[in-house]
Amino acid sequence: MQEILEKIFSSPRHFKEVVFFIRSKTSADVEALKKYLKNSSSQIKKDLESLVKLGVLKKDARTLKYSANQEFFLYEELEKLFEKEFLLIQKDFAKILNKSGNIKLLILSGELVKDLYAPTDMIVVGDRLKEKYIEKTISDLEKINGKELRYTIFDTKEFLYRVQMRDAFIKEILGRPRNVLIDHNGFLDKLI
Repeated sequence: MQEILEKIFSSPRHFKEVVFFIRSKTSADVEALKKYLKNSSSQIKKDLESLVKLGVLKKDARTLKYSANQEFFLYEELEKLFEKEFLLIQKDFAKILNKSGNIKLLILSGELVKDLYAPTDMIVVGDRLKEKYIEKTISDLEKINGKELRYTIFDTKEFLYRVQMRDAFIKEILGRPRNVLIDHNGFLDKLI
């Protein structure tokens, strides 16, 4: 077991690869991972084959795609560990995103709270928002999460109008599981 943990945690590449597959719960080939990891195809293939030998990943011989081996004896523990790590990342994400303008509200939903049927994964509400900065920050979070995120940005006036009009999209988000990372001066509480 020590050898396996050393292989996963001593190499930043191995760690990123394992996190990608466990978090995303998808399969991917070397070319798809190349975009995510920004490494050469040959290096990624070598790493993935090493992780297959350890039993952490499995490879579909027909499609040549790799995925997390859910039968791996430490799979559940790694999954829980990476979930906790992602919660810490979300808190840091809120601090970083807060630099993008006057954010009143940041709600995580959908994929980020394990609600696969929500219409969006994130809502950002505020004034004088730097959308390019927000997009880059979300792109960084997507790389960590291993999946593309759906997000919605509102200026405060538009969001308040939609709440007042009982907009179906807003009602659905507020009625679903969510994680409120920023609620400036109880902004959300005043609306509900």
